[in-house]
Amino acid sequence: MTTGRNRRRRSRPERRRRPMPYESGANLGGWLVQENWLLPNVLLFRLGPADIRDNQEWDYIQRMCQRGIDAVGSMRRHWASYLGEDDSYDLLTASEPPPMLRRLRSAGVTRLRIPVGYWAFEPPVLPGCVGQLQADASESPGQPTVPGVGAPSPPPVFSSAGPVLRSLSSAGLTSDGFVTGSALYLAALLRLLQPLGMRCVIDMHSLPGGSVKHMGYTGRYFDEARAFDGARAWYEASRNVSSSGTTGAKTGNGLGPGPSKAHPFLKRTVAALDTLAALVAELDAAPETAGVVAAVAPWNEALFMDNVKAAEELPVFTLAMVPRIRKRLPEDR
Repeated sequence: MTTGRNRRRRSRPERRRRPMPYESGANLGGWLVQENWLLPNVLLFRLGPADIRDNQEWDYIQRMCQRGIDAVGSMRRHWASYLGEDDSYDLLTASEPPPMLRRLRSAGVTRLRIPVGYWAFEPPVLPGCVGQLQADASESPGQPTVPGVGAPSPPPVFSSAGPVLRSLSSAGLTSDGFVTGSALYLAALLRLLQPLGMRCVIDMHSLPGGSVKHMGYTGRYFDEARAFDGARAWYEASRNVSSSGTTGAKTGNGLGPGPSKAHPFLKRTVAALDTLAALVAELDAAPETAGVVAAVAPWNEALFMDNVKAAEELPVFTLAMVPRIRKRLPEDR
């Protein structure tokens, strides 16, 4: 006997759900943003007594500088060899995908999540550690300072390297003390994904002043997250300029005005994201990297467990920043 409940269930039209696209992915943690728990054999990552508070990428670089180690050269060697079988592997000169990528692809991985830090999109202010520069200058006046630094051109495999990639290839230290030049290695990896039919998501893991506080994946420990401070004032200014029909008039780049100097961390945050979007657009136009970047994540766990600040700043920052990114990376690209 059929109950009324069963009759009602049968009488409903069958629901048909659209199939969701599914991709198997892997995360390249510890490569362009170093986290000490991912690199347990690196002693200089573990000298600080306060765990994540003083054992992040920035601390690692400072400790190398204090010990006379070429921090810039060391970081570039890490970026170059990370995907190889040993330290001799050089991502910049590789003509074929490394074994690690091939193994991931054979396991069914089609997407890579690549964490990056804001320092990849800022220029160097010094070619190396200050103490090393002074020592080298006293021994060899007028000669190049720290070995392995400078502004190398992209290698020949980048047949159509554009001005954005070239501007980000210079090796040195940022005003914050991070090593620059990792964007060149990011581009080198992207050209090796295409032959494997793989794509990636570029994830901005850290922003100037901190996009999240008290975390161990931001390159440097932040007691307060200040990357979005001033977002509401910037959003309101952007709306006013847009409504007056003068968008882009103050910048000449069609993106509209950036944040004011009164909010320096926000200003640098927007500049870093602008540069990331410009780089992705440039790579998308190059034959060897066209279509490889599937998505960009402008921030990672922003203002996590910082609820009041998140409610005040993240919505307006998103409303101002995402359309700005879309001008370079349209949704239908």
